[in-house]
Amino acid sequence: MIRIRPPIISADWQVDLALICCLVAVTVQLIPLPPSVRAGLSPHLHEVERTLQIERLGVAPSFQSLSLAPDVTALSLANLAMLIATFWLARHVFESGAARRVVRAIAWLGLVVSVAAILQLAVSTLLIYGFWRPDDASARPFGPFVNRNHMATWLVLCIPLTCGYLLAHMRARMHRRAGRDLAIVHAIDSTTIWQAGSGVMMISALFASVSRSGVIALITAATTGFVLARAKLGVVRMKWLVGAAVFALAIATYLANFDELAGRFAEALERGNDRTEIWRQTLPIVRDFALTGTGEGTFSRAMLVYQEGDRQLLFNHAHNQYLQIAAEGGLLVGVPALCAGLALVTVLFRRLRGDDTALFWIRAGATAGLVGVAVQSLWETGLRMPANGVLFAVCAALAVHEETRTDG
Repeated sequence: MIRIRPPIISADWQVDLALICCLVAVTVQLIPLPPSVRAGLSPHLHEVERTLQIERLGVAPSFQSLSLAPDVTALSLANLAMLIATFWLARHVFESGAARRVVRAIAWLGLVVSVAAILQLAVSTLLIYGFWRPDDASARPFGPFVNRNHMATWLVLCIPLTCGYLLAHMRARMHRRAGRDLAIVHAIDSTTIWQAGSGVMMISALFASVSRSGVIALITAATTGFVLARAKLGVVRMKWLVGAAVFALAIATYLANFDELAGRFAEALERGNDRTEIWRQTLPIVRDFALTGTGEGTFSRAMLVYQEGDRQLLFNHAHNQYLQIAAEGGLLVGVPALCAGLALVTVLFRRLRGDDTALFWIRAGATAGLVGVAVQSLWETGLRMPANGVLFAVCAALAVHEETRTDG
């Protein structure tokens, strides 16, 4: 894999160009600028720095960057570059016909992680894997993640992808027996069984996490998947698909704590969502740093100045991926990020419309996961986690790649 050198600019050059512009935009936040230029681009920056008593060691006072914390922004830039490189690499690998092998590996990983997460609940809800205590005493870890909502983000990406592979595998086997009786029976083999089991176990883990945003995201992903499937399947086959989904859901929810989940939804409805207060206090940052942002990764630093009221609990992220991009990146980062998203959606739907192979179901599963996480991002910033970002990049590559050779 290290020897693979994927092309940076592909046939879908609009996506690649927008991603490069995102990298350039974050890099601009790190460039030392003269005071007059810096004040013109970000007039509130000096005031916030003075409040925080920031001293720029090793940098000439007359030249400073647009970021409140250049070291943190540099780390965010490296993480963004890694995710974009993952997308390019995965797309290149999938174009060579490795999509099915990669998805099988992801499904196996999802099965193992979900079993471990469910077992963890039986041991302790405060320890990672039942052994390690997080640094944050208020954390509620689930699986390998300190935050159960972040684990839900990973599962929302993985579940539709696994289901898509399952349908692709079954459709391929049925196609080889087209015209024969009981073709559906011949479509069931060991791969079908363990893939279905993996999907059921991951759904169980998602419900066991009692993540409200995760449940909403999964419902959104499932709806998206059924809409895409309806375009390829007839009424009779759709009934079979819906029936199988309901049956799998009934099994998966055996471990779900519906009382706690319902209680969390009821609590949000009765006293309002705490996130709305975080969003309200984030808006002044967006307004004051509308052009260039505070610097990628610096939301918690800016909130040390902008947070109001009780500070026993500090707001370290915006609980809204889009609002956090606006606060940290401003128009400088937000515009190319929006262009990248729109270009990706355009290519994605073009690939879905033109795919008449069994691979369509993997694309549809990846697309459903992306849509689910896009909705969850209205309440969470799960894509800040590297594991989630990498899986998001892989799903995006699966959805838009143009396969030139198929594998088994």
